[in-house]
Amino acid sequence: MQITERLEVSVAYITAKGIKFNDLYYTNGKMIQLGWFERALKKGEWKVPIIYDPIDVSEIYILHLYQVINASAINLSDQKINSDIQKLYFEAVQLLKTRLKGDSKE
Repeated sequence: MQITERLEVSVAYITAKGIKFNDLYYTNGKMIQLGWFERALKKGEWKVPIIYDPIDVSEIYILHLYQVINASAINLSDQKINSDIQKLYFEAVQLLKTRLKGDSKE
């Protein structure tokens, strides 16, 4: 059986922790660059269509506009992050991005 015969279609959720599918989390650089996880933290989660191989769930494929984006599984610690610290972290990242944009205009 070829891999294309095994692929299935489903729905995953974009969350502040990553893309959640079947109790696993996934990410990749493009999603971080697009600010998906920050947006999920600020505005809430949303659904995305995916394709995946049920035999190997180490990667999923997000159907996004006119492209397919692969995302790799990540291991999240069971340790709970304090929500205040998490908020400060994302605010610091946003401030850094703003400063970097300002520097590139000069």
